[in-house]
Amino acid sequence: MTTISGKLEYPSDKGHIDDGKNYLDVILWNMNAGPRARTRAVFVPRPKAGNFSTPAQPARQASVAAAPAVKCKGKTHIGIAIRRNGERQVKLHETATTWCASPHETYDKITGQRIGAPGRCRLLLSSITPIAKKGT
Repeated sequence: MTTISGKLEYPSDKGHIDDGKNYLDVILWNMNAGPRARTRAVFVPRPKAGNFSTPAQPARQASVAAAPAVKCKGKTHIGIAIRRNGERQVKLHETATTWCASPHETYDKITGQRIGAPGRCRLLLSSITPIAKKGT
């Protein structure tokens, strides 16, 4: 290995000055020039480098404090569910369209049929009664 006395010389990059323009369209046009010529496509003029658009500052919106969600504490009703192994008394909580016995066991409010179950599981809608609160 030979060493050269003096300063190291790096190649000059004076020909490529960053002018702040977007040359992406020009680069893609140059890359596609060959295939465009082979397919005899219609003439496409060379695009000009445009300026980068500065992103607009988003308008700040006043934040709205979310109302605290009303949390249901557990089951509120009792009903009788007819399953393949007989009738069972289940504790339920009510949603807008269903009665829920567990996260995987929901019954339709109108028909009483179990949602998502292929069998004949049903909830007897006439048997649903509220659970008595303690201390009243």
